[in-house]
Amino acid sequence: MRYGSWRWLVALAGVICVLASACGGEAPEPAAVVDDGQTTDGGVQAPVAGARALNGLCVVGHEVRTFIPCGSKKVYWMVADQASLDAFQVAVERFTDEPYEPFFAVVEGRLSEPGTEGFAANYDGQIVIDRLIRLAPAGELDCDG
Repeated sequence: MRYGSWRWLVALAGVICVLASACGGEAPEPAAVVDDGQTTDGGVQAPVAGARALNGLCVVGHEVRTFIPCGSKKVYWMVADQASLDAFQVAVERFTDEPYEPFFAVVEGRLSEPGTEGFAANYDGQIVIDRLIRLAPAGELDCDG
């Protein structure tokens, strides 16, 4: 099978995983979440209290999963279920040419405090992603439109 065919199959598998995850299943338990000064605990389910649609730029690569909301200078570590992480990886393969190149995302999620250990501790906070709404190349969509 040609290399291009494998890329297409991997992309298709990622889309199927995202669609399957929308139909149910267990999601990760987030830590205490801070959203506009209010703290809540609980599982990630749609719709989630305090969740909101956020537009921004993502960078996904080896040991990197960041999200910069439009209009913000803060960089957040992304926390998501495996199906969403797989979809982000497919977006990297489809929408970027270079390692660590950003792409545009619209997600439903909640902002939380920085992690206390690992890579998440090095960022301004975390974004707990409940649902992917749209992924696109950075040049096709951006924070201005």
